[in-house]
Amino acid sequence: MTRTLYVPLTGQADNVGDVVLRRRLVQAVAPLGRLVVLVERADDDYVAGLRLPPGSVVHTSFLPWVRAATVGAAGRGPAALVLNAGEIASSRSQGRRAVLTLPAVLAGRLRGTPTVRAGLGARDRIAPWGLAHQAVVSAATLNVWRDHESRRLYHHGWVAPDWAFDDADSRPADGPRPVLALGFRGDRPAPSPAALGHVRDWAGHRGLRPVVVSQVASDVERNERVASALGCEHVGDRHVDLAERERAARDVYRSAAVVASNRVHALIIGFTEGASPAGLVPTPDVKIARTLDAAGLPPSVLDAPASGTAEVRGFLDGALGHGAGLASVRERAAGWVREMEDAVRASVVDGRATGGRRSTGAVTGVAA
Repeated sequence: MTRTLYVPLTGQADNVGDVVLRRRLVQAVAPLGRLVVLVERADDDYVAGLRLPPGSVVHTSFLPWVRAATVGAAGRGPAALVLNAGEIASSRSQGRRAVLTLPAVLAGRLRGTPTVRAGLGARDRIAPWGLAHQAVVSAATLNVWRDHESRRLYHHGWVAPDWAFDDADSRPADGPRPVLALGFRGDRPAPSPAALGHVRDWAGHRGLRPVVVSQVASDVERNERVASALGCEHVGDRHVDLAERERAARDVYRSAAVVASNRVHALIIGFTEGASPAGLVPTPDVKIARTLDAAGLPPSVLDAPASGTAEVRGFLDGALGHGAGLASVRERAAGWVREMEDAVRASVVDGRATGGRRSTGAVTGVAA
């Protein structure tokens, strides 16, 4: 009998990074059975970017999907819950979904249906809604977090890099890398004129050509202003579809020596394409440093508004200097993601929790 896997794949519909990490999750579980996925009101290009296997059942509303998942988890046929990757927060909306998902997880626990969570980050753990996430985590068969702080907050499982660190679409090129790629979130404070001036001066000193990349459609207005301030090219028009936005971003990253951004998946995808990541964070960082650290990267974040010319130049020089040694880091991080994939598959097929090869080590976390 064919196994059914219930997999929520909701994310920000205009966000290349959200598609890339969930596409890798799909790749991990697609060989194991028929997928019943939740995408909600995502555009067609987001769904296409996930590359769902033929025969997948696609739900566009949460309640019908969670009802199907609860019935499936409690049923007699082989099934598994493979919960979403990405990030959880102690918000009302996310907490309520955790409460509504918990009956499926508990029914599965009684019937021997595994629940797997892998590639997940936690922004926080605050009552009351953080307790709903904790209940799901505690009842799950397998939890693999994308950073150590998330694992510390929720106590269960082990740590491996974000799914996007092992990306089949990445093709890092040899040869010259004359570009400094930049890109900033539209929903965070803009980099200060002084910080942008430091970056422009450093790029000129190092002979690099700045190019600003909008990896998310909602960042376009912010990044057009940054490009105007720097007097450089902007890539990623507001009206292109997600596949073209991803292609254009990758083309820039393959020519970049450094990618500087406060979007974590701009840094990750740039890194997989051969660029050295530099997190320029205009606000306190709650995600980037810990996500990159779990992949074995050297310290890669600078508080840009609090830094002067010397600090910015030293930070970017450090990122540039790391570039030559990052090939082995990429290979190792991708290998850890494949270990996570193996653990997910073992849990889905056998209903058992496993630890990664280095799940008790200093990089990939502490075993449950």
